[in-house]
Parts: sequence; C-alpha cells; structure tokens
Amino acid sequence: MDRAPATLGGIRPALRWVTLAALLLGLRGVAASEPYRHRGPPAQDLLTFWGWSASGEAFAYETYTPAEREDVDCSEEAVLRVIDTTRDRQVAVLRVGSGAANQEDLCQVPDVRAELATRRAAFLTLHHIIDGPSRPTGFDRSATGSEATQDGDWTTVLPGGREITARFEEKAGPDETWAAYRLVFPLGPRREVAATTKRIPGALGFDMEQAMMFYDKARRHAALFVPQVNAARYGRWETWDSHGLTLSR
Repeated sequence: MDRAPATLGGIRPALRWVTLAALLLGLRGVAASEPYRHRGPPAQDLLTFWGWSASGEAFAYETYTPAEREDVDCSEEAVLRVIDTTRDRQVAVLRVGSGAANQEDLCQVPDVRAELATRRAAFLTLHHIIDGPSRPTGFDRSATGSEATQDGDWTTVLPGGREITARFEEKAGPDETWAAYRLVFPLGPRREVAATTKRIPGALGFDMEQAMMFYDKARRHAALFVPQVNAARYGRWETWDSHGLTLSR
C-alpha cells in the first residue's frame, strides 16, 4: 500500500491544511474582538482587558509597565495573564521584558509590546478566550470612611442594574512595608463573595476610586481590578491587582 508523501513535521498535506485552517479561524475570532483599553493616570500600568472564555470561567488581561526613566534602563515589561474565576487564580501567563542592556547600551527587546503582540493571538486561542469584553462598572463611596485607607462601604452595579454595597477593609504594615485588603460582596441571605489580597511587600495602599468590574455575557462571573499603589525608584507607581469572582452557580 502506498504511503502518503512525507511533509514538514511528518504531517500529511490534508491534515496540515485542516490544522492551519482551524488555527487561522481561531486567530481571526480573537482579532475580531476589540479589547477594552483603560486610560488611567500617567504613573499607572496600562491595562488592556481582552475578554472571556465561552463559559465565563476565565478571562484575560494585559498590562504594560514602561521604563521608569526616559533613558535606557531596560525595565519595560508587557504581561498577558489568564485568570480562573472559579478559583480566583492565575492559570497562565505570557511575560515579555526588555532584558539587560547589551554592549551598545540597547535593550535586548527594544519594544516589548510589539514582541508580545506577535504571540498574543495564539496565546488567547490556546486558552479559549473568544468573547470580547463589555465596558466596566466602577465604585462609588457610599459611607464616610478613612481617607487614608479607604476603608468603608463602596457601591457598584451588578448585571441587570442591581446596585450592591461592598465592604472594603484595608490593612497596612508598620512603616508602610506591606498592604493587604478584603472586599466583600453580599449577594443574598447567607451568601457573599470576597476578594482577598494577601500581604504585598512594598505596597503603600489601594485606590478604590479607580477600581472596576467586568462581567461575562452570561452575567455569572466577574473580573475585579483594584489599583495598587507602590513605592518606585523615582516616585509612586500603580499596578493592578486582579480577582476572578463567581457571582452565581
């Protein structure tokens, strides 16, 4: 019996074209979804929310940290993460950094965002991120609390227009060596969902006024983002603390 001719990688021609077609269709689906790009203050990581898996049990977002100085210090970084909303856990990450400067005083990766862009579609397809995001909802202070820590009640709007009041409790270490928080959402009688951040060394606090929530299409899961204020070499810098929440089962 004649055997199919050998091909690159040992894959038969018909199978190879089927595989390529499936991959291209997957990449096109990802590319068709416009992400949500958050424009915050200058001293904050740029946040791009890419969307959800079909089940809503995972979401993907990207952050970009520019160099701390205008001269070459090779501290740029772009990171793409996937979060499991059922366990509130990071399950995949794609990280691109500038790398150390070479002998010509140039970073090994001159444009980390461009480099990440070449890998992004395949990464999102691999982790089944296919649904684009909706616009986020924010938080409003509903009761007087500590302006220093932002402890107190904050309201936000759940899918369907229901307003909910969440309780924010922040803890700080001695001499601002660490910070932590717990944000509790009461969803019904004897049911609540909490986002808890453990002690983060070097964190000065959190900014609930810029916190935001995204929801999946079925409105069963949520992605929570809270800016985290850190001490940087040349001043204060905000990164993003993220959580995956399951609102209904």
